[in-house]
Amino acid sequence: MMLRTKLKYINLIGLPVGRLMCRINLNSVLLKLKRILNVPMLLLKICQRPIFVFGLWMGLFWFGLPSAYGQEDDKPLFNFSSPRDTTYRRPLFDYLQFKLDLNTDINSLITDTGEDDTLLEMAPNEKVLMRLSLDYKFLGVAIDFAPGFLPDNKDDDLKGETKFRRLGFRFNLGRTYNILEYENVQGYYLVGDEPYELLPELRTQTYRYKTSYIFGDRFSLRAIKAQTEKQLQSAGAFIPSFEFQFQEYDLNEEEAGLIGLPFPIREHKMNFVVSGGYSYTWVFWDDFFFNLSGVLGAGVSLEKDYINNTHAPLDYIMGLGGSMSMGYSSKRFFAGFEVEGSAEEFAYSVFPYQKSNTASILYVGIRLDAPRFIEEPFSWVERKTGF
Repeated sequence: MMLRTKLKYINLIGLPVGRLMCRINLNSVLLKLKRILNVPMLLLKICQRPIFVFGLWMGLFWFGLPSAYGQEDDKPLFNFSSPRDTTYRRPLFDYLQFKLDLNTDINSLITDTGEDDTLLEMAPNEKVLMRLSLDYKFLGVAIDFAPGFLPDNKDDDLKGETKFRRLGFRFNLGRTYNILEYENVQGYYLVGDEPYELLPELRTQTYRYKTSYIFGDRFSLRAIKAQTEKQLQSAGAFIPSFEFQFQEYDLNEEEAGLIGLPFPIREHKMNFVVSGGYSYTWVFWDDFFFNLSGVLGAGVSLEKDYINNTHAPLDYIMGLGGSMSMGYSSKRFFAGFEVEGSAEEFAYSVFPYQKSNTASILYVGIRLDAPRFIEEPFSWVERKTGF
C-alpha cells in the first residue's frame, strides 16, 4: 500500500514556504515497527558481539556520573556515599589491600539427554584456582588463573586440558556492592567412571554484572566478600540483587554426540535474574567473625541458536545459593575460609539444563599505606563524585 502526502513546512530564517513531497510505504513501516516491538529478539540481535554488552554495562553503571570539570573542588556532583554506623562497621578503604586466595570457584554444566531423565555433568579439569586481588578506595580488581604447579591440576592425561581465565572488577558505591566480570573456559570432561569422555572443544564464555543493595547501616557485606571493611559487632541485613549475564556456548558435532545431542551447539544466552537473601555475621573477640548467608532467585533467559539461526522461546530460571565463612581481620592483616554453593535450573533449555557450583575459598591478605601517586587521583575522584 502506497500513500502520497504533502507536508508543509516553514523556513524560520525567512525563506519562502515550500512543500515537501514524500511517499510512504505503509507495509514497510508496519514491518519495521513489528521488528522494533519484538524486544527480546532485537536484544539478541544487538548483543551478537560481546563488546556491545560490555559497553551497555558500563553505560548503565556510569549513567549517573556527570563530568566533574568546572565544579567546586569539594562539592560532589553525584553523591554515592551512604551513612555508616561506625559502632558496627569500620571502613578500611584508605589502605591499599593485597589478597591471595586458593579457590574452586568454577561452574559445572548439566544437560538433559532426553533418555530416562538422565542428566550428564560436564566439568572443567581445573580443581584449584589462584586469585590475586587489589583493592583501594571504591575500586577492586581480581584475576583468576589455574597454576600448573598445584598437584590437583596435573591430571590432564586423565581428564583433558582446560584453559581458564577470569577477570573481575568490584565497585563499592554507598550501600551497593557491584561486580563486573569476564570468564572464559575451554575444555571439559564427562563426570563418571574412567576412562572419561573428553570434550576439549567445548567452550563457555560469560560476561556478568551483578549489583546488590544492603538494607540497613549496621551490616557490612564488604567485610565478608572483599575485606575492605571490618564488622565490629554482630549484625545482619536483607540483600536484594540484580544480575545480568551474557553467555556463549560452543560445542562441535562430534562432541555433541558424546552427550546424546544430535546437533552441534553454538548459542548465546542473555540471563536476567532478581534475587533476595539474608546474611548475618557474628563477631567474637573483636577480630574474629562467622557468617551465614542464603539467597533465592528467579529470572528469564533469552536464547539464540546460531547454527540454525533460530530463537528459542522465553526460558525461565530458578536459582538458590548459600555460603558460610569465618575469618580473622585486624588493622593490617586478615585471613579466612569460605564455602559457598549455588545452582541454577532452566525450565526449557537443553544445553545447559542446569549450572552448579560448590566452591571453597582460602584467603590471606595485608593492608598497606597507599603511595601518593595512587592516593591523589583516587582522592580527586572521591571529591568529585562522592564515592
